Amino acid sequence: MDESIIFSILLFAIGLFSVIISIANWDYFLKPKKGTTVIKLFGRSGTRIEYMLFGLLIMSAGVVSMSIESL
Repeated sequence: MDESIIFSILLFAIGLFSVIISIANWDYFLKPKKGTTVIKLFGRSGTRIEYMLFGLLIMSAGVVSMSIESL
């Protein structure tokens, strides 16, 4: 496989993982010591929405990168 395809798949997988984290509401990822500032600012629900948006953005980057490589 070409390195750019692997990178695109990796981007998509990381974005998907972030979306799954936000949907599943996992304490392990939503309560790290460094993440408490974000949770204090936005609350737990806001942090989950942020994870969801970040994941969708990363997934979109992976899909766009994959489609550009197929041209």
